[in-house]
Amino acid sequence: VECTVTAVTNTAVTCTTNARPLDRLAEPSIVVTVAGKGVAVVPPVVRFKYLDRWSSVTSWQFQEIPSPGDSVTIPPGQALLLDTNTDLFLLLVQGELIWDTTQDGLTLDATYIFVQGGRFEIGREGAPMMNHATVTLHGDRYKNLELPRIGAKVLAVTDRAGSDSRHGAAISTASQGFLDIHGPQYRRAWTLLKKDAHVLKGSDEFELAEPVDWPVGATVVLPSTSTNFRQAEEVVLDTKISDTRYRIKGTFKYDHRADVFPAEQYGHSDFDMRGEVGL
Repeated sequence: VECTVTAVTNTAVTCTTNARPLDRLAEPSIVVTVAGKGVAVVPPVVRFKYLDRWSSVTSWQFQEIPSPGDSVTIPPGQALLLDTNTDLFLLLVQGELIWDTTQDGLTLDATYIFVQGGRFEIGREGAPMMNHATVTLHGDRYKNLELPRIGAKVLAVTDRAGSDSRHGAAISTASQGFLDIHGPQYRRAWTLLKKDAHVLKGSDEFELAEPVDWPVGATVVLPSTSTNFRQAEEVVLDTKISDTRYRIKGTFKYDHRADVFPAEQYGHSDFDMRGEVGL
């Protein structure tokens, strides 16, 4: 497909592609021909793709957008932009599924998500997902059928080498499976309660041992510090008092201890039993 050049610099070429053939899907490639000089070398990291919107009928065979409970295959050569909430039974990604990072609250529900030599991307390292995105797996490991070597209720990523007749057992870049999930970067995503700053049932504040930059509205988890693992709880941050102190929405349902027991007299380092807090 010819790409009409609109601008050129020493390091970049900007062009507008013509319509893609609708009778076939081909893995994108780039050939740059410079008049009077020949074909330019294109580094392997430079990639091009047509990005079809999930919500557009023209992205689908017979112009039928998948309905809840359907099974969907994204074949090699196709890249789909997930721009709407989707509920499926099985999603097989052999091409590319790229989440729309401009939308907040996108959801994907499925029993099986199998990335077989494709790419599943929720943000990139250089362009992270700054909004909320939720992937929910449904089913029961004991009741649902298990995919061979994959399992049930699963998000699995494998290469396509063994099943790709073009490459046999070799693993080419086009046959490798990728899972990219990148969100906001924080100073730290996990720390401990400040020594002796116990969180008591019915209270609405906690103090940390290290400064953090967690945003108000974020959800944090506090594992149980008792012998009952069910006393772990998730809370939503309501007010930032300081870099180490937060107030939550509502109150805590359980106690969370922040004990450090001295043990030097026994020839041992102190026993740090402080509760953890994670974003």
